[in-house]
Amino acid sequence: MADYKETQIAGKQWKRCFEIKVENPLAPATPKATFYEQDVIEIAGKNVTIRADQVEMSFDINGTITIVNPDTLGPTGDTVPESMLYVLLFSKYIEAAKARDAEQAIKAAEKLAYETEQERLRVLYLNQGG
Repeated sequence: MADYKETQIAGKQWKRCFEIKVENPLAPATPKATFYEQDVIEIAGKNVTIRADQVEMSFDINGTITIVNPDTLGPTGDTVPESMLYVLLFSKYIEAAKARDAEQAIKAAEKLAYETEQERLRVLYLNQGG
């Protein structure tokens, strides 16, 4: 039995990591990362994603990471200490936290200025017999 408006189409499929969860528990527990994968199917210029597998890894402070070329998936011949990844993630967190804190300080100062002006206007109104 044929399907209504059935057509043959060409496309391609690949797997990608779409989310990374990093867990940073207090010692003596070991930090770990979970990489969530999805299958992507490209059909007629549109992508369809399907959640697939996940890969979990524990951080090894003495381990190394083999650098892979994202275009070829082949090793570049370079490695970096796994501890560098930990330092980079920590550094990015501190950068983001400081940016958030600065934004919150600006909003708090703006709120205080607004409330101070409102109080000044209230006192002025009351002093004028209002």
